[in-house]
Amino acid sequence: MTRLARTSFAVLVLATIGAFFLAQRLKHGPALVQHLKTTSVFYPQAAGERSSEQLSFHIKRTDLVTVWVVDEQGQNVATLARSVLLRAYRKLSLVWDGRGDDRRLAPNGLYRVRVRLARQHRTLLLPNEFRLAGAPGTGPAIHR
Repeated sequence: MTRLARTSFAVLVLATIGAFFLAQRLKHGPALVQHLKTTSVFYPQAAGERSSEQLSFHIKRTDLVTVWVVDEQGQNVATLARSVLLRAYRKLSLVWDGRGDDRRLAPNGLYRVRVRLARQHRTLLLPNEFRLAGAPGTGPAIHR
């Protein structure tokens, strides 16, 4: 084996090891959006504490934040915040009343939160799901 071949092989091995450790560091670094809190189900037509979706989160770096509620197909249903300056690690608390941007009651189903971080040029669909349901005691049982 020539010296060039051995050197090239050694460089490739070191680059592979370096890429592995970098990937591990990125995977275990803090998420851009952290500590999203939602309820599992809410009933917008009922009275009481579960009549709206209470959600909160904070972000790793100060940014201009836009927040939407999206349906199971990923379509924006309601805009909860538009270009709000959110400081790093400050909690943003929002409430969704179950109505879309057109002020009509959204259909029963699963919903998620989409967050746009304008300065970072990132849009994230957060994994937490919550269910909008009819009045308690109506409709199908919820199994999770």
